[in-house]
Amino acid sequence: MGVLLLTPALIAYGVDVLARRSQRATFSGRSVPVALRANRSRDVACLVLVTLVTVAILGIIGMAIYGSLVRFWPYNLALGMHNYHKALSDPDELRTLTNSLVLATATAAIGTCLVAMSGWMVSRKAFPAGLTQALQGLAMVPVAVPGLVLGLGYVFFFNNPANPLHILQGSMALLVLCTIAHFYTVPHLMAVGGLIKLDREVDLAAQALRSGPAATGRRIHVAVLGPTLIDIAGYLFVNAMTTVSALMFLFNAQTRVAAIAVVNMTEGSRFGQATALAVLVMLICLAATALQMALRSLIIRRQAWRRQER
Repeated sequence: MGVLLLTPALIAYGVDVLARRSQRATFSGRSVPVALRANRSRDVACLVLVTLVTVAILGIIGMAIYGSLVRFWPYNLALGMHNYHKALSDPDELRTLTNSLVLATATAAIGTCLVAMSGWMVSRKAFPAGLTQALQGLAMVPVAVPGLVLGLGYVFFFNNPANPLHILQGSMALLVLCTIAHFYTVPHLMAVGGLIKLDREVDLAAQALRSGPAATGRRIHVAVLGPTLIDIAGYLFVNAMTTVSALMFLFNAQTRVAAIAVVNMTEGSRFGQATALAVLVMLICLAATALQMALRSLIIRRQAWRRQER
């Protein structure tokens, strides 16, 4: 089934190639920030739509929070912090939260660096056209492969004792590698989309000023892509904190993460503790998202060229 699902990925890759041929740069030396005009009707309609969607999402999250406060669902509906106390007092379950933080942090840090490099190579055409297209196609593959299939593939490959990489089986390094590969496509496209808007004349101007590729990348490309890189790091962190499918076959007793612990608790009918641990994971993700938004806003404020001149 996983191999069959690669067919839509190949079709999507072909569509992506055709779309990028007609895409033009939108950021050049003559570009100015866009100033949106106020439109009350549009804003009210969007506000209503967003409010409806938000209420539906908060309703689901609210039930999870309520379930975490119930003492023993559905027989004893008394509210309290009993489930949180049991989840945090268990060393094994507490270790899963630490493992999730390590996994998410490493995935965000390493994945963002890899995505920035691959996005730069594709958007700036740093290599011959064939190699660039091959890299783009390779980056599109993970989005078409289900996480369970990806995890099984890793098991078959790394579980073979004859494989020199067998030492990685069950390690946190393997979980990080699998998670980066699992969620690589969307951040890669974000990086490519952020850099492809930069007109080639900017690179030519840097060359005329005798700025090397490293200096140009640091002073121009990273500056333009800065907010996007923060979004990419946040995307990888949150997905690493919550993913289950790809990691289900790869962890051991020492590297089990919180999302898998929630599944194990649910299978054991420990619904209260499962929802309590899930809420703790959600709170960590919310804190990471708030940090992401603050850093993104700080970068944008420090870049004067993004502001509309009055």
